[in-house]
Amino acid sequence: MDKKDDLVAEEQNDTIPDARTDIKMTDEEINDVVSSAVNSEDNIDAGTILPPEEELSGDEDDFDDFSDINEENKDNLAEEAVTESVAEEVPEPEKTGESEEQNPKPKKHIKLPWGKIGIGAGILAGLCAITYFGGVWYYSTHFYPGTTLSNFKCSNLTVEQAEEKIRSEMENYTYTIKERGNKEEHIAGSDIDLQCAEINGVAEAKSKQNPFGWVTDMTARNQKVELIVSYDEDKLYQIAENLDCAVESRAAMDGATAGVYYENGAYHMKEVEGKNIISFSRFYTALRAGIYGTYADMSLEDEGLYVAMAEEDKLKQALAEMNKYVSASITYTKGSQTFVVNGDTINQWLTLNPDYTVTLSSDLTAGYVKELAKQYDTVGGWREMTSSAGSVITVGGGDYGWLVNQAAETEALRNHILAGETVVKEPEYKKKGLGTRGDGYDIPNTYVEVSIAAQKMWYYKDGALVLSSNVVTGNPLQGNGTHTGVFALKYKERNATLKGEGYETPVSYWMPFNGGEGLHDANWRGAFGGSIYRGGGSHGCVNLPPSVAASLFSSISPGTPVIVY
Repeated sequence: MDKKDDLVAEEQNDTIPDARTDIKMTDEEINDVVSSAVNSEDNIDAGTILPPEEELSGDEDDFDDFSDINEENKDNLAEEAVTESVAEEVPEPEKTGESEEQNPKPKKHIKLPWGKIGIGAGILAGLCAITYFGGVWYYSTHFYPGTTLSNFKCSNLTVEQAEEKIRSEMENYTYTIKERGNKEEHIAGSDIDLQCAEINGVAEAKSKQNPFGWVTDMTARNQKVELIVSYDEDKLYQIAENLDCAVESRAAMDGATAGVYYENGAYHMKEVEGKNIISFSRFYTALRAGIYGTYADMSLEDEGLYVAMAEEDKLKQALAEMNKYVSASITYTKGSQTFVVNGDTINQWLTLNPDYTVTLSSDLTAGYVKELAKQYDTVGGWREMTSSAGSVITVGGGDYGWLVNQAAETEALRNHILAGETVVKEPEYKKKGLGTRGDGYDIPNTYVEVSIAAQKMWYYKDGALVLSSNVVTGNPLQGNGTHTGVFALKYKERNATLKGEGYETPVSYWMPFNGGEGLHDANWRGAFGGSIYRGGGSHGCVNLPPSVAASLFSSISPGTPVIVY
């Protein structure tokens, strides 16, 4: 025991002066510790460990060499084991105010089984490598796990299998419409004769999946392929119209046109609060897109198809259309006068139909143009004028003047309104007088004046009298009196032959103004003026001396007013 105590003291470098005062062990306990230490792999030096018999070379002589361990080595090993055992079992001394040098804490040693850990890690790495490269081989011909092609799940399928699955699922395709209140409606592909005519891009989608990225590549797992489908559009529309969501919305919209009103130059809608209806046109567009895209479902809420009544597409479009029409402004001018057609008038011509189409009344626009024509038409109307004799006379009839083309102007007015245009204009005319249309009197400064009573003719050009002469007019006693009125000179012709019932007369200067009536030379007459016309007048023409007829012919132009009274 003295030798063992010395070994323990030496091992602890005299830091514990007398371990025996604190730890008391019997000889039997010490022998147990020594025996344990000798047989422990962890406490025996590698050079002294006896290898397992199966690991020996089979040389029995070598094995026997290890049996002759001398007693001194046993004692040394036992003493080292006791020292280590004592060091591990010495309790931490209580704090008595002594320094750490006098009372140090024993160190604890935790030994990990690094060898076993290394073996396990190696096995795990091997398994991972086998799994990964096995996946590389497998996914060289198959789609990644989690692959979706245009809403079809194609995990772990080959190209051929993916195409077959898509075709198979298309045969049983059903499109689900998700509505408020967790309500759903369905449209089966078979109800609309849906067929998948062609599938393109599956092989291309597979080529984008590198098999080495089957673990890490997330972007190639969700791809689009081209599915060319066909279905009966009429059947889809009929089904869509009869879905509950569409029927309920139509019922809610019934009579909505009554809520449309015109105020302050624009149309408005008496709104019903809340977005309580679906916009059918938007719904149908989304429905078609979903089926063409072979999607599984559509949420009306998520698609924003629930709208306020004024936002229903057809009604909204009708309001916009009517507001475009009433934004038009057409101003007709007549001298200093104006006649304006704007929204305050146009809104009275518009009708919003129950199907939200808008009608611009043809009858009402035509009626407006008819009244407008009365402000412009002068053909055949009565005119006051100051005669060459100085008296104020009234002349009516004839064909000279301004005449609105009512049919053409009605169409033009409608087009201005439908385009929402702002224009300043005169109406379309069938006939136009010479010069600028004034407020009333529309005879220009160039005209011919013929007085039947005075049997005289005056020709004014640019306001100046350039020619006057006695004339012979039609014979009223034979019913050939010259017609009164304001006429436009139709044309002028040299060396014409005048023909009528019982006569055929050549003239040198022919200037017709009213059918067969005209101004011409009469070289067969020896006198003009007076009362010759009564009983000896013409067949209705105004006969002129040849020299006067020649002068008038050289100066006058077609369209010049010929005023006969």
